[in-house]
Amino acid sequence: MQNKSFSDYIELCEFVKKFDVVVDHNFEKLTKKIFALVDSRVLPIKTVTIEAILELSAINLIKIKGLGSGYAFLLEEVQKKLSNKKFDPLEVLNASQKICFCQSLIRDLRISHKGLNSQENKYLNNLVKDVGDLGLIDILELDKELLQQQKGYGKAKIQIISELKDKVFLEMLAVSKLGRNFKYGQSDLIISMKSSFYSELDLEEAIIDEIEDFALDLPDKESQIFLSRLGFNHKIVTLEELGQKYGLTRERVRQVDKKLFNQFIKRFTISLEFIKNRILYETEDKFLTMPILYSLFDREQSFYAFFSRLLQKNDEFDVDEFKPLTNQTLLEDFCTQNKSPYDKDHLINELISNTGMNFIKASITVDYLLDQGIFTQNVDGRYQPSKLGKKEALAHVLLSFPNGLPWKDAALVTNSKQYSRSNIYTDRLDSAFISSEYIYQSGSGTYRHVIFSDLNDVDIDQIILDSKYFLEALPEKSCHLNEFFKTYDSKIGYFELRHLLREYGNVHGIYFNGRSNKDSISLNENANLGGQRELIVNLLNNASGPLSKTEIAQQIRSQSLKHANFYIHELMNEKKVIRVENMQYSTPEKMFKDINIDTLLSQIKELVTHASTPVEADVVRQKLNAKNNLSYSKYFYLSLADVYLDVVNLYRVKGFLSSTPIEFNGLSGLTNLVCDKELSFRENTEIVKNKVLITNTVADSAVSQFYYIR
Repeated sequence: MQNKSFSDYIELCEFVKKFDVVVDHNFEKLTKKIFALVDSRVLPIKTVTIEAILELSAINLIKIKGLGSGYAFLLEEVQKKLSNKKFDPLEVLNASQKICFCQSLIRDLRISHKGLNSQENKYLNNLVKDVGDLGLIDILELDKELLQQQKGYGKAKIQIISELKDKVFLEMLAVSKLGRNFKYGQSDLIISMKSSFYSELDLEEAIIDEIEDFALDLPDKESQIFLSRLGFNHKIVTLEELGQKYGLTRERVRQVDKKLFNQFIKRFTISLEFIKNRILYETEDKFLTMPILYSLFDREQSFYAFFSRLLQKNDEFDVDEFKPLTNQTLLEDFCTQNKSPYDKDHLINELISNTGMNFIKASITVDYLLDQGIFTQNVDGRYQPSKLGKKEALAHVLLSFPNGLPWKDAALVTNSKQYSRSNIYTDRLDSAFISSEYIYQSGSGTYRHVIFSDLNDVDIDQIILDSKYFLEALPEKSCHLNEFFKTYDSKIGYFELRHLLREYGNVHGIYFNGRSNKDSISLNENANLGGQRELIVNLLNNASGPLSKTEIAQQIRSQSLKHANFYIHELMNEKKVIRVENMQYSTPEKMFKDINIDTLLSQIKELVTHASTPVEADVVRQKLNAKNNLSYSKYFYLSLADVYLDVVNLYRVKGFLSSTPIEFNGLSGLTNLVCDKELSFRENTEIVKNKVLITNTVADSAVSQFYYIR
């Protein structure tokens, strides 16, 4: 306490008296002069503390103009009195009290607002505003005479504070006698910050009490805003709805909510480090550790969001789990294949599934993307994309038009919805239509999303090889595309065939010319792109981490994203390249180098063989990450199983693994096989979950796709 600052010499003298320092006329004279010199900025001291007085040099005083040398002797005398004392608050207690109060115990204890009545709570909060945070020792040191000198502290207020001081002292005596045996629930006024203080049930009860006690102390309007935004014993209410109810703007409600939660965190007495470990690491399904608390929240997302906000506010947690991923294109690929608007938990689960990150990190990341304007919220609080790339924004719009749109209409809709970072040209065909891997020309001037085509179920390699054989048989080595189309027995239409040969034919020496409405294909035997596949493998092996298609495309000769996509597709079929996250690629040699392959393969095989139905990869991610305390994505596990399919003796079809042959071709094939549009969404979801082992998120997404695509 030697660095405790004092407002005047009277407060200093009263304080040192408690520690048996003799305060005479000379002591008062010197300290009074020191305060005067500090106030006038003659001495180089900002605040007066015992430590500052002890460090003060007599020479400093002698040099001051108009100050007699006698003050130097007074300083020496005062320093002798102070230097032999240990200014420990425990020194003010008598011998029996000192035995009861263990310094380490006191340091761990906090006052709980739960044990205060409304007046005590109010005046203690006022004190905190005036003098700063108060520990238990600070409360015991409160001086009645000094409080009387403070503005706004009348007799009645001081009386309540004095009674609170005595109340705290008596409670501390009782708690200190329990020592290490002190447990949660044994005191309403004193609580411990140590994790050993709480049992499994106590932690739940303590968090519930913290929320309820804080809300009870708030005015009714603020209490309703606080609880409604948490979804705690209340239905989640949007900012707009609360604004309409209380006559406030949406932004004002947001500010009030933020202010209240910050106040709540300041009063929160449970160790956040303890909560962090419990929430992040103990189990995959976090609510299983706190089922009672979980049941009090409006929905699962509310439960997780509470902990996300709680832990994110603590500056001590400078660890990766509480930092958002700042890549603003994280969910762009998702937006090109899923209609908006989205629920927040849908976006969170997409991030978890694709990257393997924990829930809290995913939730914070979605909040970051919202703050950056990558997503906006509609009046229902659901999320819509914004600031997408041109190609991604056009693809997102075309998801709502199964039959496609004329290019100008697609551009106008995209611009009006403000999905793109920059406007699509409306006076001419924007290059985004031509260069997008998600869009193809489906008619004269009309463009369509590839998801509405049959391209997912065709063998692209075989089609390109067949076209090459056809051209090789012709004397001119070229023809109009329609000639090949008429003779080719295929389930795909003319424009689908046109799209495939235009985008992917080049990598096999088949060249497409679609200028002036004349679609022709021809061979150019001088083209030599064979070395690009080896280049990609070497690039991935030498990279510091996985690479995206765009990063790979920048390194190949054509610098074409479509060519990179085709090469990656071929290399994945040959198991020379694997997908480790959503749109992130590497090689098996690099990604499987430092893992226990045998253990993970054994666990995958056990999970799949014990299932009576095919297992979707997100289930594998959930189970194995929880079991091994890992954070890999579903693509990582799927690639691991795929590379070693012969070893584990399993079958794989797209995102599914099974111990027996799989009768459908991926999620879309599954929903087409078992779902019925005459049934409700919930009924179709249950049918899917009965046919395969699948997470709720993936099942919901698959059924949603079924309704608007097929």
